[in-house]
Amino acid sequence: MIDNSKQRKLGAILSYLNILIATAVGILYTPFLLRALGQSEYGLYSLILALMSFLAILDLGFGNSIVRFNAKLRALKDDQGIARLNGLFVILYSAMAIIALGIGYFIYQDFDVFIGDSLTADEAARAKIMFTILIVNLAFTLFMSIYNSLLIAYEKFVIVQTFALFRTLLMPIIMTPLLLFGYGSIALVVVNVSLNVIVLLGAAMYCYTNLKVKITFTGLDYGLFKDISTYSFFILLNILVDKLYAPTSQYILGVTTGTTAVAVYAIGIQFTTYFTMLSTSINSVFLPKITQLVVEEKFKEISNVFIKTGRIQFIILAFVLSGFILFGQEFIKLWAGPEYVNSYIIALIIMVPSIIPLSQNMAIVILQARNQLKFRVLVYLIIAIVSVGLSYYLSNLWLEIGPAISVATATLLGQILIMNYYYFKKVQLDIPQYWKQVLPITCRMALMMGVFYMFYRMIIVEYSWGNLALSVFVYSLITFFYMYKRIMNDYERGLFSGVIKRVYLKRGLK
Repeated sequence: MIDNSKQRKLGAILSYLNILIATAVGILYTPFLLRALGQSEYGLYSLILALMSFLAILDLGFGNSIVRFNAKLRALKDDQGIARLNGLFVILYSAMAIIALGIGYFIYQDFDVFIGDSLTADEAARAKIMFTILIVNLAFTLFMSIYNSLLIAYEKFVIVQTFALFRTLLMPIIMTPLLLFGYGSIALVVVNVSLNVIVLLGAAMYCYTNLKVKITFTGLDYGLFKDISTYSFFILLNILVDKLYAPTSQYILGVTTGTTAVAVYAIGIQFTTYFTMLSTSINSVFLPKITQLVVEEKFKEISNVFIKTGRIQFIILAFVLSGFILFGQEFIKLWAGPEYVNSYIIALIIMVPSIIPLSQNMAIVILQARNQLKFRVLVYLIIAIVSVGLSYYLSNLWLEIGPAISVATATLLGQILIMNYYYFKKVQLDIPQYWKQVLPITCRMALMMGVFYMFYRMIIVEYSWGNLALSVFVYSLITFFYMYKRIMNDYERGLFSGVIKRVYLKRGLK
């Protein structure tokens, strides 16, 4: 039996491994998927997933509530209270599952209204089949959701991540031969749903056989529902904000333009997702320290931590973004095909302004510690709603490029201008100093990119995987040494040197 401390460590390792493998699978498997399905079929599949993602909010943020309230009652050793709490959540999720089926039936009856008239009759028929399968899967997922949350509440992170890894690896293994034999997007949905059912049943079995989870429906404390709802509300708003960006844009494109535009946009969003992942790796470890500084009212030190981590994240993100600016277009042409060249433009439009809020992610930790998340959530919700309206208008003008412009506009106005003002005035972060730190980095990176681009275009005249790989390697090597010497400060160089020293010491090298 692995204790909770080791569960956390191994769970964290497996979590990063999952991110790495999921990214690798996405990069390696997506080109095959695109060519096997075709642009239109892939766009159709992405459109239905986007439509279904709206209904997924029926979870209502209860998953986090299960973890929090279960952990609280376990600390009090209230086994009967835990059983009653689990019973309450089973009732809540069962109600959500029934509502999901009801909404699904309503959409099914007027399916053409919800998907617009941009699809062909054959596409609409396949979309209807996929939607039916996925709505049943959603209802089953909601009904069984409590078990995965209980695994987290009991700190069984290794089991949770193992299940996730199982799905990530098995999906392409099963789908590859099916696609080679000519099966399309419906088979993709069936396999995805089948794996989901296996994982959910596995989680339920583990809860009953290993954790001895008890569920009772007698003596339920319905007054607890108010506490659960209050806690879940802002989590739900965060989920809603996420849904109002990429999934909504894909859905709007499917309704106004067609499946081809959805496919191109989906590939662009895939790269922005990878970019976002880079900014979330160091935040959680700072929460205890930030909380302590908040209690001690050391606001200057909090601001220093924000700027210090902001610089590090900005340097990492700028390094990746500069490489994508230089080589992303060629990579996408070789990887997905020249018909996806607009995916590069979409990714670039979204990634460039997002580097600021992503490098400021430490501010989220500070807001959590100071219990000031409400304003951020409300601002993000408002700009997301504005972005939806703008996406619809711009998609009619510039097809798949339009929604990307609306997302970038929302990022600039809400996440940069409004939130930076709030961080400065209300959270007491030294935002002017942050900008004084990142602007010189931006100028130096732009200069580095410009010089390399001139030589790159003079030397490389033919695009191929070999030339691209060599160019990326040379650029990465030169840029890293340039950043180490000209951009990093002593603290950042010390961090990097420390990592290298630890790696060498672990290998027994002096």
